[in-house]
Amino acid sequence: MSDAFLTQEEIDALLPDLMSESRGEDGRQAVPGNTAASQAASQLDRILEIPLQLRVTLGEATKSLQDVLSLIPGSIVEFDRSVSEPVDILLNDKLIARGTVVTVGENFGVRITEIVTQADRLHKMG
Repeated sequence: MSDAFLTQEEIDALLPDLMSESRGEDGRQAVPGNTAASQAASQLDRILEIPLQLRVTLGEATKSLQDVLSLIPGSIVEFDRSVSEPVDILLNDKLIARGTVVTVGENFGVRITEIVTQADRLHKMG
């Protein structure tokens, strides 16, 4: 499998075609065995294996070079976000959800608390 990532624009361009092809002329889900549905399923299978970069952002901080060079093990860097605020979940650098940090045994995880709608994403761009 290649480590190359698709851009958000490439993914957005692929999805509408795949979703419309998996539906019949009346807009309902196509019947299995239908040639168009089989073709759409085959195309969808191809993109399901595409690697995507999922990133969680706890916050940001702006530091001078002098401050960064003075960091040592045990130093604490404060972020611009309080503990009670949700963290951002980004897919290929696009905000898709928010959540809270949880611990699972010795590991960290994120519980998704909100999915960002397409309307919200467009509103933030304008």
